[in-house]
Amino acid sequence: DWIYITAVNQNDEYTAQLLGFTMMPAFGLQDHGIIRFEIPIMDDRWDSLDQIVVRIEGADGKEIKLELLEKMNNISRDTYKRKMPLVITKTILRVIGKKVGSVAGSKAIGNATDNNALGILSGLVFDAINAATENADTRSCFFLPAFSSTAEVELDPGVYDISIEYYNEGVCKLIDNRKNVSVEKGKLNLLESFRFQVER
Repeated sequence: DWIYITAVNQNDEYTAQLLGFTMMPAFGLQDHGIIRFEIPIMDDRWDSLDQIVVRIEGADGKEIKLELLEKMNNISRDTYKRKMPLVITKTILRVIGKKVGSVAGSKAIGNATDNNALGILSGLVFDAINAATENADTRSCFFLPAFSSTAEVELDPGVYDISIEYYNEGVCKLIDNRKNVSVEKGKLNLLESFRFQVER
C-alpha cells in the first residue's frame, strides 16, 4: 500500500515542490483512511519600513539615519530549508506511528467486545484525537526578527533624551522615546530598540 500526500487547498505540484514527493510507502499500514499532519511553513511578514532615524535632544538636535546591518529573515529561511527534510521525515513517521497505534487499539477493542461497530467507532475517536493533537511546532517561528540596523554616534558624557523613529514612505509608523539616557566615558553605551510587527 501507498500513502498519498496532499496539502489543503493546494495542488500536487505544490506538495511535490515542498516535500519532494507526493507518495510514500504505507509501511504495512492497511485501511489507513485519512492521516492528518502539519508542518511549519515559513512565510515572510514583509516589513514596510524603509528608514529608521535616531534623534538626540541635548546634542544640538543631532539626527542619524541607521544603516542596514543584516537581513536575518534570509538566514532564517536558509536554515529552514536545510532542516525541512528532517522535519518532514520525523513528522510523517510520528503520524504513522500514532495511526498504527489507533488501528491496533480499535481492533483490540473490537476483538475484546466481539463488537465490530464498537471497534470502528473507537477507531474514529482515536483518529479525532490524533488530528486534534497533531499541530506544527511553530513556537520559535512567530517572533523571528526580519532585519537589524545600526548606527554609531559620538556623544560627550552626559544625559540625553533619544527617540528612535520608524518610517515608511515618509510616514512615521512608530516613535520609541527614551528619556534620560546616560552616556558614560570609556564604556560601551548601547541602546537597543525594535518594532514588533504583527500585521501583514
